[in-house]
Amino acid sequence: MRYIQLIVMAGILIFSGACGDAGMTGDEQLTVSFQEKEIHLYENSGINRIEVELSASAPYDRTITVVVRTEENIREGKDYLLKTREIRIAKGEKSGELELELLDDKEVNADRSLVLSVLSSSSVSADPAKGECLIRLLDDESNSSVEFAAGVLSARENDGTVFIPFLLQGTSNGEVIVSVGVKPLAGGEAAVEATHFVIVEKEIVFNPETDDPSAFGASIALTDDTVVNPDRSFIIEITRVYNAVRITERSTCIVTIVDNELSLTWGFVSVEAEEDPKGGNTLRLPIRLQRGVALEDLAIALEFVGEDAGEIAFVAETEVVLPVGEDSVVVAVTPVYDPAITGDRKVQIRIKSVEGYPGSEGSTGDITVYDYDTDVTAIPAYYAGSNLSSIDVSILLSNPVRHNVEIALSGVSGGGESLEFPASVMIPAGETALKVPVNIYPGYAGLDFTLSASPVSGVTQAHLPLAGSVYVRTGEQLDRSAWSINSFSSEASSGEGATGRAKDILDGNAGTYWHSKWSGGYAPLPHEIVVDMQERANVTGIKLQRRLSNNNTKAILFSVSDDLQTWIPSGSIAFTNVASENIKEWENTTQYNLVGRYLKLYMPDSHATTSGVTSIAEVYVNGFLLP
Repeated sequence: MRYIQLIVMAGILIFSGACGDAGMTGDEQLTVSFQEKEIHLYENSGINRIEVELSASAPYDRTITVVVRTEENIREGKDYLLKTREIRIAKGEKSGELELELLDDKEVNADRSLVLSVLSSSSVSADPAKGECLIRLLDDESNSSVEFAAGVLSARENDGTVFIPFLLQGTSNGEVIVSVGVKPLAGGEAAVEATHFVIVEKEIVFNPETDDPSAFGASIALTDDTVVNPDRSFIIEITRVYNAVRITERSTCIVTIVDNELSLTWGFVSVEAEEDPKGGNTLRLPIRLQRGVALEDLAIALEFVGEDAGEIAFVAETEVVLPVGEDSVVVAVTPVYDPAITGDRKVQIRIKSVEGYPGSEGSTGDITVYDYDTDVTAIPAYYAGSNLSSIDVSILLSNPVRHNVEIALSGVSGGGESLEFPASVMIPAGETALKVPVNIYPGYAGLDFTLSASPVSGVTQAHLPLAGSVYVRTGEQLDRSAWSINSFSSEASSGEGATGRAKDILDGNAGTYWHSKWSGGYAPLPHEIVVDMQERANVTGIKLQRRLSNNNTKAILFSVSDDLQTWIPSGSIAFTNVASENIKEWENTTQYNLVGRYLKLYMPDSHATTSGVTSIAEVYVNGFLLP
């Protein structure tokens, strides 16, 4: 019995060993491989992660050993560091990474390479096809570059194979390998790879020492589909360059495949016309066959498109026939005058369809219709300071004129004074305004004028002649009796006795004055006072008197406004630090139509540098009230 038991136990052990061997055999079916067989890296790329993967998830933790199989003109420690030699793949995982650090030697070198290999073990075997990976180290100091010889290229779809040349600049180290790819062109009709064209070779090898430079480029085989299509485009792109040759900015070329079947197009890009009350200005717009002549009568349907197409009216043919044997036909389009429509309008005339040739429609041409009803307007009032001898009077148009428009001027001066101005002036085509030079003499003067146009095309005759007036005056001191203070930043309501208030600058007494607050604490700079003149005035000058025998006030800036929101800067007065200098005047010599109801006095600084106090005794305004 004892022998029988020993035999049974031995059998069990043998069976268990057999089962263990069978499990090991199943585990040995796992293979390990590099994700890529060949990797190209620039030497200045630093640390790179290279992935290896198992053929299936690891049943338990696995360690994969990676070794350097061969080196080609490369040394570890000088050109690279293999920082990871054992890759641990955890149970249930399928892949892992090793770290390869590249070292930049800052020198121009030929390309170098090494081969990494995974080692087989008792449980994992190296994939025969991808168990090794070629790492090609690309030099980054090369002075050479590859680019397309031209950024755009056009070819007919029946041209067969088209060559797109490269340019090699500088000196390369041996063979240059250029990889090209395709990406779509945004907008328009896109050409489709393998349908409209094929790139003959995606990788082009060129040896500068033995190959003809004129043969260095990419070849594109075009497909003629014998169907009418719009022209189609795509972008061929240099995606990678080997042997340390860098890609320049011109790494793409836009290729347009021109359809060689029936193609109709307008014989113009854009055209302009004007409304005409007499029904003239008919446009004769040509449609042309791009290649050859019509082999049969072609019925062409037309339509107007665009934002203004719904409101603009045309007398136009909606269908024309291109006769057999002809290569063009003319479409008559006449804009219809509509006085209710103002402003210029833009539309497109489009080939809607061609009978018997689907897909040939879509060609458009732009039409701009200029509105006939152009109003002529004159600015109502101007002025000049007392020391000026001339001004420029502006005349404005509501829309640009399409032809030269002559403005005839006539006028009289008021108050017995005289004005000198030209008998007529010309507004050039495309302009909306002009300035009329007017010589003036001291005193009040008014210019009454009439406007007429020659030729009248572009300006509605019914709107002319137009009468108007321009007022040219020298300023005089305005009456302040109704003026008031609108606002102020501070005032000396105490400490100055019976004066110190903002209203004191309008009382006509040089002995009273406004003073910034100082009693109970100084009001900080800047200070300001807003005067309400009660009526709109054209300001030509300002006279300011500061407090007698006081030198605190330094500078005052003036501005005018109609609404207390928008202020027009006008001028400034600056006082020295001498107390006897009490009165200063500012005269407007540069600004015309300086109009407002409110006057702001703004004081940003002071000769009293410690306290910042300022004071004003009186303010006067020269100018004239608007008629």
